[in-house]
Amino acid sequence: MLLVDGQPLTSDQLRDILRLPSLVASTAAFLGQEQLSVPPSTRALCVLQGEAAALAAAPGAAPGWLLGSQDATTCVIAILHCAHTRSAWAAHLDGPLSPEDAGEIQSAVARMGPRPQLLLAGGYADSRGTGPPLAQHLLLFFDRVVQQPVELGLACVGAANTLPDGGPASRQLLVDVASGQAHPWLFADRGPEVVRRWAAAERVRRWGSTQPAAKRGARGRACARRDRRRVQCRLRQ
Repeated sequence: MLLVDGQPLTSDQLRDILRLPSLVASTAAFLGQEQLSVPPSTRALCVLQGEAAALAAAPGAAPGWLLGSQDATTCVIAILHCAHTRSAWAAHLDGPLSPEDAGEIQSAVARMGPRPQLLLAGGYADSRGTGPPLAQHLLLFFDRVVQQPVELGLACVGAANTLPDGGPASRQLLVDVASGQAHPWLFADRGPEVVRRWAAAERVRRWGSTQPAAKRGARGRACARRDRRRVQCRLRQ
């Protein structure tokens, strides 16, 4: 269940969520930050498109561990942060949630303390109309499928993430795991084995599995497509 300012959303508020004053303010503050590059020496973890990761700060740890992603245009970067457990989960989502995605998100929320914060960036209003529907898909999922209350702290998506010239205002989002502060910064180092990780993500996008296509066959591909449709239908109900 999504909350804004500690309150559940009505249907009208969910439809016009980008106009809520607190979210307008948080997006303006986010985009107004200086554009910095996170140096390779920083304790940071960048998830690539199609990946997800979680980090937790040790008790008493100072701010400095960063978790997030970049290069999101029509994709959406989603970050969950819990101030009680000083933990965070991040994913770079490039399409409607699969059952595995949905299960992972619900598990991430369940591992956190009460009312974790949700941060979203990406999904700009592109000419093909790809980004905003994905952002709305995620908002509906958190509001109607996730049972635990989740506070929406940032929704830099859709029109809110689109410049007057039509381009995206921000393509990156990261969070300081200890403090919960969100930043639109770039990772100078995206981590090890970037090419291999991209290839693995592309295999999942095409075939719905990390297994080679030859081992899965047409039946496996059809099952993956049916699973995705089931999630979409459940979100629209």
